[in-house]
Amino acid sequence: MLPRKVLGRNVHRLRRSNGITQERLSELVEIDRRYVQRIESGTANPGVDILARLRKAFRCSWEELLE
Repeated sequence: MLPRKVLGRNVHRLRRSNGITQERLSELVEIDRRYVQRIESGTANPGVDILARLRKAFRCSWEELLE
């Protein structure tokens, strides 16, 4: 599976398990809600700064986010 697809599944899982909407996640990470949708669908290729903000928003390890 492509790394961005794995990331997308993990972001979706973490967001749902934390009870966060896509809208709220976009506010926490300071990105557009449509970009959150693209990340979750595996079509976006976010940079390290976005990945770090996602990790901070979920309060998770790099492994939880990327593996």
